[in-house]
Amino acid sequence: MGMPFRSARTSVVVLLLGVCVAVVYLFSKREGATPRPAKENSRLGEDIRVEGVRHFELNGESILWAIDSEEARFFQPKSVVEFDNVRITFYPSAGGDMTLVARKGYYETNTRNMSADDGVTGMTDQGYWFWTPRMSYDAASKEITSTDKVILRRDRLSIEGIGLQGSVETRNFHILSAVKATYSATK
Repeated sequence: MGMPFRSARTSVVVLLLGVCVAVVYLFSKREGATPRPAKENSRLGEDIRVEGVRHFELNGESILWAIDSEEARFFQPKSVVEFDNVRITFYPSAGGDMTLVARKGYYETNTRNMSADDGVTGMTDQGYWFWTPRMSYDAASKEITSTDKVILRRDRLSIEGIGLQGSVETRNFHILSAVKATYSATK
């Protein structure tokens, strides 16, 4: 009695395997479907690539910052993670948050320092918006810096200058030179 069931099950398995082999054969014959070796697919020698990334830095149970990005690549010899379309959110111990968004981001795994470039925009929980081409974060001092042009806006106040230095913890920021402030009487 058990034989016909076993035979039918074997037949179904063989049939499914045959269909899979046929599908793979047909798709491999399509123009442009030739698989490339992994080395050709990698960018600039990354050791690991991950899509859809969320990375946290914790202090006990508190989140110090979070990185979200579409893609991350780890370069082991350099101890650097490179991010595409990155969002970095800092969470000061006093509360609130500050978020940076950039096309490129970098995280040094040995120092925990970060940088962002290719157009950095940001927003604080206090309503300040800012822009600079590049920005760096020093993990030891919890400071962000930029040596480039900086624009800072809130409501009707706009402040521009060259260079920025500030504390993520206190959210006190200083534009370093060529400061120009504009206050608009109307929105």
